[in-house]
Amino acid sequence: MTDLKVLDDAVPAEVKTSRYLACDLTEDEQRERGLLLANLGTEIDATKAEAKRIAGEFKTKIEEIEGKAAMVRTMVLTRREHRETVCTEYFNTKKNEVYVARDDLGTIVDTRPMTDRERQMLLPNLAARENGDKKTPQVNIYEDRKCTECGAKGATDNGLCVRCGGGDAAIEEVVKDTLGIGDGQKRSRSRSARAGN
Repeated sequence: MTDLKVLDDAVPAEVKTSRYLACDLTEDEQRERGLLLANLGTEIDATKAEAKRIAGEFKTKIEEIEGKAAMVRTMVLTRREHRETVCTEYFNTKKNEVYVARDDLGTIVDTRPMTDRERQMLLPNLAARENGDKKTPQVNIYEDRKCTECGAKGATDNGLCVRCGGGDAAIEEVVKDTLGIGDGQKRSRSRSARAGN
């Protein structure tokens, strides 16, 4: 530090200047700076957490887009895509099975065991067959009507679909036809009907 005695022979300027210089803190200033430091530390942590959250959001968005791109890539390579497709369930009481057939192609896409509830709904028809009644009650299935209970296409005369309580043994004939077990003429007519002929 320069000795102030050198200023004895110097003349001060009329205009003051300003410099950015180190200054000793008072006790109050030290307390204020301590609080400021703590607040800044909290702000840093909050900003880091926000940055991490935003990065996570962008990571999720990127993963979603990548997932969509992978799906489209598969469609392009296989020339196929999965779509919501209207299907009809057919009940085979002899095998205790339910067949799910897609309406557009008429092919079986799934087979599963029949539930107790489904068997109970078909019990009157089963009893008639067990008693030797060859006159199976007929059911009209209207493809343009919706079931009043579940909203599925193919309601019967009582307004319910086969699954909700409108089915009978005539369904087995449809299943046989769909599976290719029934009479050839019936199968041809059924396929023609599905094709709109």
